[in-house]
Amino acid sequence: YTAVEQTPLTLSGTGIAIDDPDLPTGNLSATLSLTSGAHTGRLDLVPGTTGITVISSSAQSISISGTIDQINAILLGSSGSSLKFTGNSDTPTTSSILTLTVNDNGQTGTGTALSTTATATINITATNDAPTLSGTTFSGTWTEGDASPLQFMSGTISIGDPDTTQFNGGSLTVSFGTYVAGDVLSVVSGANGITVSGSTV
Repeated sequence: YTAVEQTPLTLSGTGIAIDDPDLPTGNLSATLSLTSGAHTGRLDLVPGTTGITVISSSAQSISISGTIDQINAILLGSSGSSLKFTGNSDTPTTSSILTLTVNDNGQTGTGTALSTTATATINITATNDAPTLSGTTFSGTWTEGDASPLQFMSGTISIGDPDTTQFNGGSLTVSFGTYVAGDVLSVVSGANGITVSGSTV
């Protein structure tokens, strides 16, 4: 599977199905889960009118109970049901492992309940998200001839990027809305690692 960051990927109707050679008539249990950990995505299940029972449900694990036909209806996406994966982070992992475990609950024959597991890889393509700019509302007064500059960005404006904490290679442009000859914008180097060389910050 291939998913795009923050775009739902439909898993139902993609060829996933279960079976049991004993052909039990009662309910089986099935669990769909993702690689545990942050930024690995989430699962969303809509049961529709399949008749399955949702035993438990979280962002990264869903357990259901139903007959073979009912569970396959979920995996097929019929009867108004759907199963989707979403890489719901701005900084997703490159892939997530989808695991399907089916348990027959020991319905047929002697012995204990038996289960089987299958896995599939969901590759996640990250997208470039727009940087953020906050604290841009500012007002101030400067008197012509005053030797002290008007500091209007001192601790009031902040930038960010949801994709990374490093802004190396990015750029910030500050310009006059209305320019009058002699007006000057300047950046003062400080102890925060910012350096100024000509017009380059």
